[in-house]
Amino acid sequence: LGARRAPAPSNRPPSRLAAHTYVRTRTTRIPRQPVQGVIVATRSTIVYPNPELLAQAVAARTLLTIGDLLAEAGRMRVDIAVTGGTDGNRVFAELKASPLSATVDWSRVHIWWGDERFVAADDDDRNAKQARRVLFDGMIADGTLPAENIHEMPADSRSADRIAADSPERATQV
Repeated sequence: LGARRAPAPSNRPPSRLAAHTYVRTRTTRIPRQPVQGVIVATRSTIVYPNPELLAQAVAARTLLTIGDLLAEAGRMRVDIAVTGGTDGNRVFAELKASPLSATVDWSRVHIWWGDERFVAADDDDRNAKQARRVLFDGMIADGTLPAENIHEMPADSRSADRIAADSPERATQV
């Protein structure tokens, strides 16, 4: 979703730095002259004072971007990649709470996972399970988001013992 924890920029006085500064990096594409059609990306870093404000900003920008993309002529759908974890779950909660969420045609949005923990599908540490609990299950239940629009990474259904037994390292040790 574009949010991450990062060290504070080095141009700030050390006495004012927190343990973590919450930032969002925004990329803007602008045409470069004189070569026609070449795109140059510029980046800017926005520093937020706390993770809650960062999550609110990421949610608002995400919803506005989805809405803008869906409004483009000829665009059938928007695909977004999400991550989980503490910061991701904060963003999911803000997506749910935002009035902008009601302006999105979620039937045209497909959710893909950019990462996932190597845990069982029903494990509480699984990012997709956490996101479903925070946001997606409610959207599916009320018909806002079709379940088939959520594309989770598959979980390995083997037991930990079976995985260990099947690992290449184990095969070379036997």
